[in-house]
Amino acid sequence: MTSTATFSKRRNNQSAVTRLGAVFWLAGVVVFVLGNVITQLGWKTPYSLRNNNISDLGNIYCKNTDAADNPPVRYICSPLHSFFNVSAATAAVLIVLGVILTASSWGKGSASKTARILIAIGACGYLSAALWPADVSLNMHTLGALFIMGGGNVGLLVAAAAFRRGPLKALRTPTLIIGTVALAAAILHFSRAYLGLGMGGIERVAVFALEAWLAIVAVHILRGTRHSEESRAIAGSTAQARPPWGGKGVQELPPSTRHEGDRVGSRRRTSACG
Repeated sequence: MTSTATFSKRRNNQSAVTRLGAVFWLAGVVVFVLGNVITQLGWKTPYSLRNNNISDLGNIYCKNTDAADNPPVRYICSPLHSFFNVSAATAAVLIVLGVILTASSWGKGSASKTARILIAIGACGYLSAALWPADVSLNMHTLGALFIMGGGNVGLLVAAAAFRRGPLKALRTPTLIIGTVALAAAILHFSRAYLGLGMGGIERVAVFALEAWLAIVAVHILRGTRHSEESRAIAGSTAQARPPWGGKGVQELPPSTRHEGDRVGSRRRTSACG
């Protein structure tokens, strides 16, 4: 009895930790998306989702880009660059924490561990890009972009392989689709083949795919743990209703049966007196 209670408590604790990780993921996605939207609204010059990189939001200085290092030439001036960089760094920390806390949902094996490491590396790319904006250190910023679009998106494909079994098995196909599209977009972005979406458009497909996947998995985890807790609560109440000897409990006889029993007992007592 004690071992069962201990196991149930441990499982509940594990479920709570996993839920917290999912909440961190959702928070990271919200922070990053809001950082993008609010910073874009702060621009005094037009900001184009098609022609501007995400990185332009974090640039510190107001100036034209260098055609050789960061084509095409465009004027960048982001008044809320600090807000954007802080939001990206915060999102990175939240995503990494989420990867750590949701580990029990990923299943076991080398694919699971590799996927978690790669997605954590992708999250660290946000941190690198935030600490070194493109107009401060283009090399370090590009390294961060490679972490996001390379490590993170490859991590999605590895995660699809890890989800062949386990709690996230239902998300294997969506994960494979999102990872494939994201990695293809990353390759196109670095090859400067934009497919009519523009430099900024194809980059957003490569970057925001990971954010979308994190939100989907987080919601799935939160819904799954809630349903599991409800099932355990129902099972626990059913077990408590059963008698300790394992039977089905005392069942009350229907009224007609009880009345018939009373009449039989009365006749027996009358005949005994006679």
